[in-house]
Amino acid sequence: MKHLIHILSFFALSFVAIGQEPYTIKYNKSNGMPSNAVFNVFQDSKGFMWFATNAGLTRYDGFEYKTYTSTAQTSTPGSSIVEDKYGRIWYENFDGYMYYIQNDSLHAFLQNDPIQYLPITLTETHLFAFQKKGIDVYDLKTLNRIATKSFPHKIVEFSGSSQNNSYFIESDVLYKLDEKMILSSTNFSKLKIQC
Repeated sequence: MKHLIHILSFFALSFVAIGQEPYTIKYNKSNGMPSNAVFNVFQDSKGFMWFATNAGLTRYDGFEYKTYTSTAQTSTPGSSIVEDKYGRIWYENFDGYMYYIQNDSLHAFLQNDPIQYLPITLTETHLFAFQKKGIDVYDLKTLNRIATKSFPHKIVEFSGSSQNNSYFIESDVLYKLDEKMILSSTNFSKLKIQC
């Protein structure tokens, strides 16, 4: 009898659990989002949700949406959203131009013409901007350009950062640019991969 009560209790709880729906929030035009086309979502250190949409960079504070635009924008749709250690939110549109939020306004980042869209690459102290003549390195605190590293190839695939290094791929080669502006590489085709 004791086992029968446990079994019946288990089945009763199972049916109750099946009937539960998880709490969800829908972010779309029907509740105030400026666009249903969303290319990236990011949650910042303060808990705000940021959306890269067709309409540009949009912040959601839990109650309302705010879209940030600037007359200096070359276009509004983009994807890359990151936060730096100073609390600035960075946004890149699809033509490779970067913008940042400071004092609740969108500012155009003064950069050389980008080669293409590559995700924003930040380290603890630097911002790396891939441009037609090389890689510009900016001091993250002041946003002043401190160096340009020439690069003879066309970077076509990946960029990213980890700790104090920037990484990018060209053909079969993984490049690393460190904080001292030393460029090193690893050729994938020469690696022996064991499975």
